Amino acid sequence: MDLAAVDPDRRGPAREELGHADRALDYFASVGRVPEETEHLFLLAALAPRESEPAWVDAILPYFSSPDPDMRMTLCYAMPFVGGVDSSGWAEFDPPLISMCRHDPDPAIRDAAATLLPPR
Repeated sequence: MDLAAVDPDRRGPAREELGHADRALDYFASVGRVPEETEHLFLLAALAPRESEPAWVDAILPYFSSPDPDMRMTLCYAMPFVGGVDSSGWAEFDPPLISMCRHDPDPAIRDAAATLLPPR
């Protein structure tokens, strides 16, 4: 997905909250690891439109099954930005979040994913 081509008027309000994403990225910098893929995921989340769109869902969905536990934890940090920090997220991500809560091999990721499930 070409983020430069995204119409700024269609992005969620989270673009104003990029400072929060910067703090999360600072954490990864402090532990000596800010992979490009981490930055990409935060940008996807922060620039996502308020309402879900298939192309955006398809761009984020693979992170749920990443073999890298750091990327799955990064997903947990980034998910609150999807659709805007004042939204309850996109329902399309409920099934993979539930699966992550129940089946991720890392207990910290299971706990983090559980906090992301909104009441629906």
